[in-house]
Amino acid sequence: MEIYILGSGSSGNSTLIVTKEKKKILVDVGIGIRDLKNKLSTFNYTLDDIDVVLITHSHIDHMRCLKYFDPSIVYTPEDKDYFASCNIVEPYYEYDIASLKVLVLPTSHDTFSSVGYVINDDDYKLVYMTDTGYVNRKLFRYMANADCYIFESNHDETMLLNTNRPAFLKRRILSDVGHLSNSESARVLLKLIGEKTKTIVLAHLSEEANTPECALYTFFDVANSLDKDISMIKLIVAKRYEITSLREVEQLL
Repeated sequence: MEIYILGSGSSGNSTLIVTKEKKKILVDVGIGIRDLKNKLSTFNYTLDDIDVVLITHSHIDHMRCLKYFDPSIVYTPEDKDYFASCNIVEPYYEYDIASLKVLVLPTSHDTFSSVGYVINDDDYKLVYMTDTGYVNRKLFRYMANADCYIFESNHDETMLLNTNRPAFLKRRILSDVGHLSNSESARVLLKLIGEKTKTIVLAHLSEEANTPECALYTFFDVANSLDKDISMIKLIVAKRYEITSLREVEQLL
């Protein structure tokens, strides 16, 4: 499995997955269409080469380019009008999609329906979960011991409270239907990782209330406080505008 994060954060989210059978999957299509085309072209792909689009939820930074794809290849948890003719997926169901086993898990976010995905390509397991205010413990068994996690680490709580954002927005972000903080993200991930885990990507960082350095420092600090050995895990922060390539994953092919 090859994994390329094309954009991450409130400016737009999209991740390209190339399976062992060379199927091309996009998880979310929230970046601009010109940006998406340009980034796909770096791999000599076009929009027509995409086999499947998995949507996590209906916020614009996750579905901005949806209209450019045939609904028959789009999978989404929502049945709103703008998802007409798309394939509707439901939490806790596993689907056979483009040679993959795709398990849908619920997330907690302020939209009609939002999900994360556990994607299995033969024996390789990827957990993709962003935009959630908390992670229910009953999901842990489905997410445990993945090879790779692309996981929200949205904000530092102190930095967020010190921004000039209105109080209602701060409350929304900190709520159970908002976003995971650095510390909560680390605590959840450190309960999930196992012997198979090789890569963790901290994603959907706030531009105003976080930094890559802060997210990484917090993760290592929490790991140290819990006496967790993460020396064998590659920890990466997804770039906001540039392609983040998981080279060590590609080498597994």
